[in-house]
Amino acid sequence: MTARGFPIVQFIFEEQKLFMNEKCSEEDIKNESYCEEAKAVFGHIFSAMMLAINAGSFTFGFLYLKIGGAYLRLILGVFMTTGLFFISFYKTSPYFFYFGMVLSSTGIIMWIPLNTMIGPIFKHNASYVILFLSALVVGSGATFWYGKLAYYAGFAFDSYVFIIAIASTMTILRTLLLFPSLPIPKDVPDDFCMFRNSILGRVFCRNQISPDAQGTTVLENKSITFKQCLPYLFHPVNIALMAWDCFGFFRSYTFIGWMVPWLNHGFHSHVDACTDKHAYK
Repeated sequence: MTARGFPIVQFIFEEQKLFMNEKCSEEDIKNESYCEEAKAVFGHIFSAMMLAINAGSFTFGFLYLKIGGAYLRLILGVFMTTGLFFISFYKTSPYFFYFGMVLSSTGIIMWIPLNTMIGPIFKHNASYVILFLSALVVGSGATFWYGKLAYYAGFAFDSYVFIIAIASTMTILRTLLLFPSLPIPKDVPDDFCMFRNSILGRVFCRNQISPDAQGTTVLENKSITFKQCLPYLFHPVNIALMAWDCFGFFRSYTFIGWMVPWLNHGFHSHVDACTDKHAYK
């Protein structure tokens, strides 16, 4: 959401002249002229976001082997919610927006594998679940698009982001209550219970699990080592996917980062051309 919806946020905040008081001269502020130095901060923010996305995903990928998917998803959820709360207070200080965008973007690529790893639980419907969850992650940028519609309808954008931040706590609750805290086996038992295998479920149901009770199968704690991942890391399919992801990531996110400047350049060029043509007549 934060990365793919960035052009929408940038468009709104440039309209509100964010960072003008911090970066523009007194003369520019007096004339209400939005200087290029203030606009350049958005490029710095997007660059910092890209660094947080890649470095965070790389770090969290190794952290997953140590603490598991549930605890890693919990960390990502806290980062996202905290970042959104910071963004919602951008009127207090525009640097809250800067910090919030970077924090909520840290390691966000990990949401896709962490969400899709529950696919085996649904057995024959696993492919539909994985496709649906992946589409939700990719399409979440529309959240800021809805915010733009609400903004132009007269609803305060900071209030909208604050509501989204509150709603995002649902992700933390789902992780605590439903996400398996241990690696999911390839052959999931028929009596598998998502709650009993979650972080809170293992705490509350520790002394209540009966081996003969239906719906109470609990996963064994079998930690994954880095050595076990090496054959998959250097597999040709994985190498091809990494190469494609690097190319696709650079292409798609470069376009996102430059979208607003491109649109503004095209718009102003069109206006200048029309003005010159009118003057000539």
